[in-house]
Amino acid sequence: QNSLINLLIMAILVKKLSQFASNKFGTGDFSGLIKPNLPLLLSSGMGLALLLGFMLPARVIATSPVEFSFLGATPSPVSYIFSSFFVFFGFFVFWTLAIYKMFAKKVRCILPLVIFALFLCALANAFIFKAAYGNLSVSFTLEDEKVLKRLSPLFVFLPALVLFASVALFLFLGKRKSSILTGLVASIALAEAVFGFTKIHEINKVFQNHSENVAKYKTNTQDSSDGIEKIYHLSKTEKNVIVLFLDR
Repeated sequence: QNSLINLLIMAILVKKLSQFASNKFGTGDFSGLIKPNLPLLLSSGMGLALLLGFMLPARVIATSPVEFSFLGATPSPVSYIFSSFFVFFGFFVFWTLAIYKMFAKKVRCILPLVIFALFLCALANAFIFKAAYGNLSVSFTLEDEKVLKRLSPLFVFLPALVLFASVALFLFLGKRKSSILTGLVASIALAEAVFGFTKIHEINKVFQNHSENVAKYKTNTQDSSDGIEKIYHLSKTEKNVIVLFLDR
């Protein structure tokens, strides 16, 4: 819901900027208001890819690496992190760069603004506008989707304010001091990478211990596979009570 509203606001802002540029500079390609900024485009796209595809999945998996281990044919949960990163890298870096190179100056002027604004909105949603969403499954789906309907209306309007602030920041620094803005975004992207690799190190430590326990269990199972041993003794005449504990 927040993403749809932000995209709608972004479309309205682009239209208004085009009208403003047309009235003031006699052109609608934003060349008098916004300059093409390839370094900012690449740094913002890399920041989005690292945030959505690398750092956040690593942060979620690090809370319980055992639950994401040995799922199907994938033993290590780190594989999911890198797979997710490459998907978002292709979406926010490769394809945005392809669009930037293929289209005319109007798109080259506005595309860095769009990716930069999306990057700041994603950061705000990840670290500022946090809520209690409950438990996540191994497929990254919410167990209780009703929590999304109980969110405050502020979770809709405050991200819109972040969107306006990011556009204002881009217009203020993007034309004369674009190197400062690009350096700031690149620094945030670097911090995301460092944080993600820190979480991966924690995941690998837990996974190594867990894989050793799994190997020992398989060895013990193979050793005892020749005979059938009684583990639970049930009565044939009296009442049997079995208690199961389910640990989340």
